[in-house]
This record gives sequence, structure tokens and C-alpha cells, in this order.
Amino acid sequence: ERYQQDPKCGFWVAEAWGTQGENCIGNKTAKFVNQQEIYSLQQQGQLQGVKNRLIGTVAIDLKVDKDSKEPPDTVGLLQRLLVVPDYRRAGVAQELVLSAWGHCVQHLSAVELEVDGNKQLARRFFEKQDWSLVSRIEIQSFGFVNTDRMIYRRPCKKSID
Repeated sequence: ERYQQDPKCGFWVAEAWGTQGENCIGNKTAKFVNQQEIYSLQQQGQLQGVKNRLIGTVAIDLKVDKDSKEPPDTVGLLQRLLVVPDYRRAGVAQELVLSAWGHCVQHLSAVELEVDGNKQLARRFFEKQDWSLVSRIEIQSFGFVNTDRMIYRRPCKKSID
């Protein structure tokens, strides 16, 4: 996939960890660590007998701008934001988006995403994080059912080192 080939793209996962006797779903207390911290815990032997379960994902791909309104490969698309139901409203989606966002500000000028118009919680989630609604697309399904796709955008402010 492109996520592995292009350094501007990426794919992030969230995992729940628990010992063999624990159900990973049972403890919804979240502690967010990165790959380096996991490696350190492994080196210290603290993850012996611990199982993990995938609980969320997010991806950044590059937008294909057919109108050439922006320079190629400068706008990302936030996609595949998924969190399993047992872990929703526990900060998992926010941490995934923040991790992806940290990558985007280093490589892109802006990021866009699409949300179904009827998904109010998802729309509020992004609006609270300073994403701006830039367009609304009406889509006809099966010739008579209309649905809305909301396009949100957030400019990347590159840090000055």
C-alpha cells in the first residue's frame, strides 16, 4: 500500500494490552504509548505474557487533485479512522488523529477528510478539533436516495525549528 511507500503517508494503530488472564476489553483505562516506549517495555521484560488486541486505526494518504489547484502531493487525506465500539469515547480516536496530525505537520500543507452528513458525532468530533467544513456533496444512491458527504479541511502549520 501507499502508506508504506510514501513518507508523507502513514498508517497508525491503537492496541489494547492485557495479561493472559485479563480480557483486553475489560479494562478501558487508556494509556497511550508510542512504538519506542513499547520497545523499551519489551527490553525490560515488562510485556512477558501480555496480549494485545487491535482497537483502532487511522491512515493518511495523499489527495489526488484532478483540478491541479494545489501543488501535487501537498494535501493529505485522513482516512480509515475506526475504533472498535467497546473503546469509543475513551480518547482512542483523538490520540490516533493527534498521532497522524503530528506526522502531517511535518510533510503536508493541509489535510482533508470526508464524513457522512448523517454522522453527527463524527462531525462534532472534528469540528471541536478545528477542522473546517469546506464543502458538502450531495450523492444520489440507487437513483433516488440522497446522502450528503461533508468535506472538512485543516491547514498544517509547520513548526519553525
